[in-house]
Amino acid sequence: MRLERLGRINLLVGTNNAGKTSVLEAIATLQNPFDPFEWFNVVRARETRSVGIYPDQLSVIDSIKWMFPAQEGDVWGEHSSLPIHLESTAGEATDALDLYCESVTGFLEPDQLRRTFGYKRSNEEGPVEDTGLHLSAHARLEQGMLMPVEFSNEWTIWSQLGLRSTPRVQRRRENVQFLAPYAHRNSPANLSRLSETSKIGGRDDIDALLRDLDHRISGVEIITSDDGRYPKIAIKMRNGTLMPQGILGDGIRRALSIALALRTAANGILLIDEIEAALHVGALDRVYRWLEEAVSSFSVQVFATTHSLEAIDAIIKSVDPDSQSDLSAYSIDSSQDAGVKRYTGGMLHRLVRQRGLDIRG
Repeated sequence: MRLERLGRINLLVGTNNAGKTSVLEAIATLQNPFDPFEWFNVVRARETRSVGIYPDQLSVIDSIKWMFPAQEGDVWGEHSSLPIHLESTAGEATDALDLYCESVTGFLEPDQLRRTFGYKRSNEEGPVEDTGLHLSAHARLEQGMLMPVEFSNEWTIWSQLGLRSTPRVQRRRENVQFLAPYAHRNSPANLSRLSETSKIGGRDDIDALLRDLDHRISGVEIITSDDGRYPKIAIKMRNGTLMPQGILGDGIRRALSIALALRTAANGILLIDEIEAALHVGALDRVYRWLEEAVSSFSVQVFATTHSLEAIDAIIKSVDPDSQSDLSAYSIDSSQDAGVKRYTGGMLHRLVRQRGLDIRG
């Protein structure tokens, strides 16, 4: 699949299971190619609906393994993983990334287990047999470089150690924020983004959006417990009341989540899966109008998936007719030979707003 002539705001539309979310995951992986922690966070986002561990959640090993195309096998058995190839082109410069995954077996030393878990294990008399994944990444980077630069790295992640098998590698290519459909319920992530926004500025814009959605709201605050140890997000009402954000409706929380992610994605990329999620149709125009203005102010490129005609219509209306070139839409088909249909902002306006065409595939 190839998406060409990207805009500032890019909509991904198509039928269920066509690969829209996979495109977002590919972009996030391409921008952070040397940190398996980031790979895991990206693929686990599909399962993050609320806090807690559930029996049907995939393990770290399985989550990363299934981000690679499966050649053969089933859910419970071993399967061969095909490599991933990703590219991003800007002008004449192309960044290319190749990722490889292979199942391995080996032995963990007792000292390694003891250092990781901090306690003595009953089987520490000798090496412990384990299964895991051997991962490798090779990137050729040209964008922003005087000369092409190549980076390579490899890791082995063991099932008993999980992501603690390997130290983190902080080598980000771009500031990327990823919002899953239920990300507004991820309070720690939103708290971190609000704290960052408080440091870099932009709280006034976010408060204005919340007031536009509900006239009773004054703004958003960070409060702590009486002992100062547990920070929380609170919504300040015009009458002075501070209310935990968790008791408010999903629409307000989703709008806040989008606004915080966009502000912390300044000079980078914001990925939104199901941009219409939790938003009432009456709020779409106001949220997307704010989004369209903010992406220019903070220099953010947005990629968003949607199933909603109302969302598509609201986004078209939010973009100034004189700057329709900032908007592109891509209709994705699950069949490999169908290709991708691209719609410019002007085409969207004519086909959707004037003719009522359903471009979702």
